Amino acid sequence: MREKYILALIQFSRSTKMKNLPIWERGFSRSDKANLLISNNAYAFVLGLIFDQSMKSDIAWENPYKLKQRLGHLNIKRIADMKIKQLTCIIAQKKSLHRFPRNIAKYIIKSSLIIKDEFQNKTDLIWRKNKSIISAKKNFLKLCGIGEKKANLAILLLAREFKVKFDDVRFLEIALDSHIKRVLSRSGHFDTLTEDGIAEMNSIFSKMHPNFPALLGTSLWYIGRHLCITTNPRCKICPMSKWCLKRL
Repeated sequence: MREKYILALIQFSRSTKMKNLPIWERGFSRSDKANLLISNNAYAFVLGLIFDQSMKSDIAWENPYKLKQRLGHLNIKRIADMKIKQLTCIIAQKKSLHRFPRNIAKYIIKSSLIIKDEFQNKTDLIWRKNKSIISAKKNFLKLCGIGEKKANLAILLLAREFKVKFDDVRFLEIALDSHIKRVLSRSGHFDTLTEDGIAEMNSIFSKMHPNFPALLGTSLWYIGRHLCITTNPRCKICPMSKWCLKRL
């Protein structure tokens, strides 16, 4: 039954609905100007990752553009040299760019220092230094405010949206968030509460969708956000319903 569940997920990932998802449903903002900045500026991409916590992702990914408006620039060296209090005040200006402006300011400044010192102010060296996901993930984890989930998300977005080529994309793990964990847990087929369970899950997805297993996370996220919602899940119209154990 678990295999049929995954096959149904693969089929849904290839559906017209998933192919035509608007950009804010694929991890970015509703602002064309903000998305253009993200696509043309690697540093803005990293800032979007840092902002993307404790808030809706489509709002978080607009914040690099808003921060640039407030600062008048996105100069890595100048931001790295800022005091945390100074950047906190700028982020906290009404309307505040985040619920926790001091934390975000600290993450941005510390990450900017790392980009300046270790990557010679060239943010894209984080993932372009070689074509390895393992190397890119290690580099992302050096940054402040970016953990396993965000590192996986970053590489997924780079490969899926910006067509960055990685030799070992089959090793990219699904970026687990609350939506995806809820869907997988309710399915009854996967254990997302333990490291062994997550490792087994990624191994199974890798075998059944070897070219790009992490891409299935996009479909799981969509199902979790729109169908397998916290209360009153819409099981009747869920494409996974037939093979889901519905452990609500």
